[in-house]
Amino acid sequence: MQPMNETEPPDLRKEQKPLPDSMRTREPWPMWTIGVAIAVFIALYTYINIEYRKPEKPYEPYQALKDKQNAPVLKNFYDWYALKPTKLSDASEIETALAISTEIVSDAVESEFPEQMKYFMLTKPVLVPREIDIRTPTSVTPGAPLQIQLKLPGTLADDDRYQLLAYYKDGDLYLLSSLFVEDVSEARDALSGPGQSVHYEIPTDPIETPIIKVHHLTQNHHARWQIVNDAPVESEAAN
Repeated sequence: MQPMNETEPPDLRKEQKPLPDSMRTREPWPMWTIGVAIAVFIALYTYINIEYRKPEKPYEPYQALKDKQNAPVLKNFYDWYALKPTKLSDASEIETALAISTEIVSDAVESEFPEQMKYFMLTKPVLVPREIDIRTPTSVTPGAPLQIQLKLPGTLADDDRYQLLAYYKDGDLYLLSSLFVEDVSEARDALSGPGQSVHYEIPTDPIETPIIKVHHLTQNHHARWQIVNDAPVESEAAN
């Protein structure tokens, strides 16, 4: 019995076949051909990308939030509508006889604003820290814009930091006199001085209830009143 060769595993003791001549004599590709291939691929990819790709704006979270707030009528998953008030440069004075009841509250956003909307809004709004005189008509035609008149203090009427926010659901319309600042102290300079009337109109497309319960919130005040959502009366001549 012949001893096993311990220096070589059993499966490697078999005679190995020599490589074909084509493989033994083959030379590697020259580097210039590889460079040309890469350059051609990049040029072709760039052309296809520019020619056929649909132009898309990059996603900007802050701008997306602003777009939501600026949408004329936007419905969220809680069935609340965000309505975009439009500032009017010329509007007549609103004479109102509405019975507006105003209650002094502690932090109106926390105590008076619906919980569902708190989850929808990414940041807590900063409200004007004083009561604001507000007027609306006693009724509105369904689908027609609702006129809003506010008497804002000092230079706030011409200050872009002031924003009137509007939200609607199931007969309740919430109006928030808000400041686009991190802290109310940043707008102290615009909160003193004589008042100035400012007019807005808001869309009423999603409002279908015959009575609109309006809520106007400032930092520590909650004003409530009602508006009739009245259908226009057809004249006898039209009949």
